[in-house]
Amino acid sequence: MKRFLCFLISGLLIFATFTAVAEDNMASALASVKSKVNIPEALTEFQSNSITSDGRAEYFFDWSSPDEAENISVTCLFDGTIIRYNYYSEALYENDGKQLSSITREDAKKLGEDFVKQLIPEVFSENDYFVFDDMSVFFRDIGTDYNLSFKRLVNGVPVEGEIITMDIKARGDKAYISNVASSFNQNIVFAPLEKEKLLTNEDELYKNAFPIELTYMLNSYKDESY
Repeated sequence: MKRFLCFLISGLLIFATFTAVAEDNMASALASVKSKVNIPEALTEFQSNSITSDGRAEYFFDWSSPDEAENISVTCLFDGTIIRYNYYSEALYENDGKQLSSITREDAKKLGEDFVKQLIPEVFSENDYFVFDDMSVFFRDIGTDYNLSFKRLVNGVPVEGEIITMDIKARGDKAYISNVASSFNQNIVFAPLEKEKLLTNEDELYKNAFPIELTYMLNSYKDESY
């Protein structure tokens, strides 16, 4: 009986410690998210949750208005790195008669670039950053939708699989970022790149591989041996 009680007490202590650590991690992740995402005062309802899969913890935070007409949800990793962002508002799907938007492609690109830096500041350094890659435009009855993609460059070289996709909804003279998905992995370790791999210009690559170049010249001469 005493042995059973010891096991029970030990189990409870381990569970309590694990729970306390998990709560501390979630609180730290929430603080990181709130430092990057602007939450309107009208979104007073808050919910949170977490899951652990393959040893990786993900935290879900959700803010909404009491009538659920507006909502922001964010998913981040244990270190606060945001991997998903979603904004919903009923107003984005209402037709106010303004079919054309004054938001241009360049406006959408600039808005997207600024938001990526705000949402994932961890990746931006001198030799490691996300750059604009592509854009699709869809004209709808209620406005214009822009779908953007960004790719990660390290030392000027694209990182396979490291992308950010973003949806921007332009309504009249305003634009709203409605969805962001990121595959950014802060824990990737890159091996030092050799000089040859950093050269992207074909001429430079050729000269680096063949520093001495043979040339052939056609000389005309008169054979007088006959």
